[in-house]
Amino acid sequence: MSRWTTSFNSDQFHASFEKLNKVLNLIDIKNITCDSTLQEIARIKKAIEYIDSYIKLIDPDINILNTLNNLDRYIINTTNELSSFKANKNIVYIQRANSSIDVCLNTIKNFHTVLPKVSGQGINRSTSS
Repeated sequence: MSRWTTSFNSDQFHASFEKLNKVLNLIDIKNITCDSTLQEIARIKKAIEYIDSYIKLIDPDINILNTLNNLDRYIINTTNELSSFKANKNIVYIQRANSSIDVCLNTIKNFHTVLPKVSGQGINRSTSS
């Protein structure tokens, strides 16, 4: 395993992201009646799912060491805002969490990902069907 892959796989981001998902899953939407709050929660769930999918596509060997460091800071901030929202149900906290996750979305677009391999046969098959 390369030093880039080792660094990527052992980065604190992964634990922080797991904690973020746990905190998000602890928010009980059954008791929330405000449409705006429900929309904020739905949006952050969608963004987190997107980030999770994107992270799985990153090729550590073609990214700089410590690629995930900046992302980790914003994930921790998002988790803190979600925890505050869970504690007192104030929409401001979930809005701040969405603002923080926006920075994450902006940051991950700079990561190099694995591209799917496309063969000539694959292209021909997909265009002839």
